Amino acid sequence: MTSLTECNCLQGDEPEHWRYVLCSIRQEISREEAALKELRTVESGQRKRSRLTDWITRKWKRRTGAPSTHVTTWSKEDVANWLTSLGLSQYASQFKANDIRGHELIHLERADMKDLGVLKIGHAKRLQSAIAELREKDMELRRESRRSGRKGASLSVERAPVETAPELPSLSSI
Repeated sequence: MTSLTECNCLQGDEPEHWRYVLCSIRQEISREEAALKELRTVESGQRKRSRLTDWITRKWKRRTGAPSTHVTTWSKEDVANWLTSLGLSQYASQFKANDIRGHELIHLERADMKDLGVLKIGHAKRLQSAIAELREKDMELRRESRRSGRKGASLSVERAPVETAPELPSLSSI
């Protein structure tokens, strides 16, 4: 409860001061409303973000969420962290329980995903797309390591020629 002297003191203040006070109160209220709105959307599981923001976030997380360079060396924990980075953390425990490591991950097919409990089509598509990116990245890393291996080999003086098997034709060329 305010005292009489406080009330008298407040009456002598300038209108500018009160405008400032009211403005700061309005700003604080709007911040609180925004925080409450955000809390409600997080609690209900809904996220209100633009498609561009979602896409950028996914791309950034895929690049930074990868535990190591070679997917085939990932552990169960690495796979679980990767799933979390994709926003699919609800499947992490099922992947762990089924001992899905990096090598198994890049060979997963749609039927395997159903067996692992990935029943939502959107989640399956997101997972398939991300796995395809991992396969592509793994192939690039293998090519780079072969190239760097060849460069190092060309520097050695006493290297015997290596015989390579002839390349088989692809299915598309038949």
